[in-house]
Amino acid sequence: MTQGIAAGPYGDPSRFIGPYDGNQNNITKNQHMYGAWERTISVFYQGYTYVNQLRPRKPEIPEATRGLCWFGPDTAYTSCFVPFAAQALELPERYQTGDPQVFDRYSAWWAFDFVANWARLNYQRMTRVDILPLQQKIETREIQEMIHQWDECCLGKSGKEARDLLTRLGKENANNVVKCWHDLGYMLIARYSDGYCNLPEGEEPQNIGYSSKWLALTNYKEGPTSYEMKP
Repeated sequence: MTQGIAAGPYGDPSRFIGPYDGNQNNITKNQHMYGAWERTISVFYQGYTYVNQLRPRKPEIPEATRGLCWFGPDTAYTSCFVPFAAQALELPERYQTGDPQVFDRYSAWWAFDFVANWARLNYQRMTRVDILPLQQKIETREIQEMIHQWDECCLGKSGKEARDLLTRLGKENANNVVKCWHDLGYMLIARYSDGYCNLPEGEEPQNIGYSSKWLALTNYKEGPTSYEMKP
């Protein structure tokens, strides 16, 4: 999906359905299909993805933190999964609100949806250089450090005491991740403004341009290459 003319100059896997696609869910005999797009697993209109985890019974893993739900709003590929304990009493408010038809900076979903949409300006570069490294950094920290901190905090605790603690810790982490994603979005706006790669102050902007392979598929070669000078 990142290859070919349909992916544009920057390898965008998103494919939108329009009036010429027909109803692709209609499988009756009278349906005539002129073509169709493949559907990626991490499709652009994905609402959310989650992975439920049941951790093993071990002395260092308290009962309160055995069950985790890793939740990623919007498109999985450009989202960031955050853990919530199954015994938590509630989710952060920003993870409970949101209207896909009204932009809301407070809503967690909109933070991730904005980044996913903005990445379409230069999909391969933004995902590889900016989005996926931050995603990996946060998720690695959560797996290697934060969950173990939750375990230590909940050892010897049970019932409402443990649930209140996990609710607070889950909210703090999730809200911090949303803030990181908002900051990422603001950075992407400035970095890729006007088709450049605008580097930190003191460094010259980079011309991104297009690959020679993609230019060959367009009418670029038909553009003016010489000019007749008249007196």
